[in-house]
Amino acid sequence: SRTIKFNTLEVCVYPVLLYGCQTWTLTSKLKNKIGICQRKMQRKILGVTIRDRIPNTVLRQRAQATDIEHLTTSKKWKWGGHVARLKDNRWTYKTTVWDPRIGKRTQGRPRRRWADLFKEHAGRQWSRLAGNREKWRCLGYQLCSEWAVNKWTARPKVIKFTQPNMKWLTMLEKRAHPIRRRPVPFKGLF
Repeated sequence: SRTIKFNTLEVCVYPVLLYGCQTWTLTSKLKNKIGICQRKMQRKILGVTIRDRIPNTVLRQRAQATDIEHLTTSKKWKWGGHVARLKDNRWTYKTTVWDPRIGKRTQGRPRRRWADLFKEHAGRQWSRLAGNREKWRCLGYQLCSEWAVNKWTARPKVIKFTQPNMKWLTMLEKRAHPIRRRPVPFKGLF
């Protein structure tokens, strides 16, 4: 019964929750809200309340579902590559990259923009890198694997390369997949 509920959650609810996430500016506040929503649904299915004080890592292990932050990041990465490969000045490109801020900038830190995720992980020339599909996929795989390592392990081993190449892919394949190496903190609770 739980497997059917989790499958329904992944097939029916997540697509509705993440509709249009490719064009969102992924701030930490937004990621938090989506993560909280996912965990709340998982707790409801598992019959666990917040008062039980079960950590999120244990909840993720019991649910055995992909994390919603991972889904949003990977979808946005794929969409960014697609948009960057558009040849002419199409409506899709204009609306996705459009920055509505006009006039004088407000005081404080600049707001996060749509392309900031790509600039952080692929550099300023991210649109040129996206022209090569294979390199773009490799960079996306690297981003998602870094995310998984940071999310699941206490001491993350982040792999950073200045030039995108296939070297890191073989290094990651030699190691165990980071999601399968989840720490089990409370063996007595199961």
